[in-house]
Amino acid sequence: MACVPSQPSPPKESTISSTRITLVSMHFGAFRATGDSADFLAARIASIAVIAILACSSTQLVPIRPVALPASPFERLDLSSAQQALSSARASLATGVETPLGMPLDCSNSIVTASSSCSVSPRIVTVGTMALKPQPEAAISLHWVHDKTSVFPFARSAATITYDAADGYVLLFGGFSDSGLANDTWIFQSGKWTQIFPLNSPSPRSFVQMTYDYSDGYVVLFGGCGEKSGQVSVCPPVLGDTWIFKGGVWTNVTERTSPAARDLAVMTYDSEDHFVLLFGGQAPGVQFHDSWTFRAGNWTELNASVAGVPAVGDAATDDPGIGAILLLGGNYPASLVTWTFKGGVWTNITNAESPSNRDLASGLLGSALTFDTAAGVPIFFGGGGAGSTLFNDTWQFHDNGWQFLGSLTSPSPRWEMSGLAYDPTEGYSVLFGGISQAGSFLNETWLLYYNQTSTNQQSGAADWMVFLSIGVGLAVGVSCAIIVFVRRQSGGPMRPDS
Repeated sequence: MACVPSQPSPPKESTISSTRITLVSMHFGAFRATGDSADFLAARIASIAVIAILACSSTQLVPIRPVALPASPFERLDLSSAQQALSSARASLATGVETPLGMPLDCSNSIVTASSSCSVSPRIVTVGTMALKPQPEAAISLHWVHDKTSVFPFARSAATITYDAADGYVLLFGGFSDSGLANDTWIFQSGKWTQIFPLNSPSPRSFVQMTYDYSDGYVVLFGGCGEKSGQVSVCPPVLGDTWIFKGGVWTNVTERTSPAARDLAVMTYDSEDHFVLLFGGQAPGVQFHDSWTFRAGNWTELNASVAGVPAVGDAATDDPGIGAILLLGGNYPASLVTWTFKGGVWTNITNAESPSNRDLASGLLGSALTFDTAAGVPIFFGGGGAGSTLFNDTWQFHDNGWQFLGSLTSPSPRWEMSGLAYDPTEGYSVLFGGISQAGSFLNETWLLYYNQTSTNQQSGAADWMVFLSIGVGLAVGVSCAIIVFVRRQSGGPMRPDS
């Protein structure tokens, strides 16, 4: 609230009133921003005092609307508005005209995506019915945490893992251990593992693919290796059945028309085309380069076979930021290559900067490549290289290239882990198990968190100083109001005669 004159004022007083309103609006709007610093405490308290003195010279109270500034590093957009903005941006790129929003298409635009000539493209990420777009000042910072929960699945390799959006938890299935193949089902929710016991389950298997189908609202599982020794090199039998998981129940939905039996394929949801995509894999004596979609419970083969895309040793994930599926693949000693799948077309986008060559990259086990919604980028971890060399490096895919994230405190080098599954409700990616450098099965759970660092973030010390300045301002304002009230009651002048 601010005070303004109750009767017409001369030009000079009108200027003062206008300035007073501007000061009050700017000041209270500033409390909504995240850029306040302790260095400005004295100036802020002084400005409150000046505002209060100006307010005391008036008698009529009117509401002042604060300046709305985003306090979150992410701007929340209605999903339909975000999709409309994306469509407008693409149309503008094709026609060279301004968007219907009335703004030129450029990198600084806070709503529409940047033009193709920009070096950095803002990303609009869909989560449920909300679109999240990282603000330009956001910087990516990730760190690993070893989750030492007391209950966890037994040590294993070659399991599969994904986030189940319908049920709100991370789902882990199968794998291989000292005890042989597994077909147990575990959920990871709120930092805790819980085993569930469905009435029916897929048969024991390893090297199986599983992903969540956002269009149809369930988890899809396909194929794998049913060889009891757990050695992929001696598999058969390879499997070709299809299962869905929803509400704690596994259901076999295998149809006559489906991909050939295989293991080591990649499978992920395509948010651009709204279906599950399966690519590659192998069976005895054959490597596949075919692409299949799974939608509304049915498999359909696409005319998208590309011999240049590695058939095995791949990791894949949906990347809403570029509107395509991202695949990283290759077997040592061949160089790793990066491909995208969009609109039924595979495109090689490999550049010089990418993870070092490795064999059986961890993604072949269910995706060590996952899209981190908070960071707005795909994240890749680990795998095996030449001979017995294992990796524990973490990479992000940003600006159409791979970027090494430096010496993070990471899980130990490993391969044949479950892969990575990002949980948007908890804000972390989950990794479980694998085989260590010494050849032993692991039962460790690691969580990869995203830290939002920003030029607009303030320290905890500055927080209490801001509250202090608010308190001082309120105290001065209340005192002023009391003085005005007493003067009114006593019939005294509201201000000195000129």
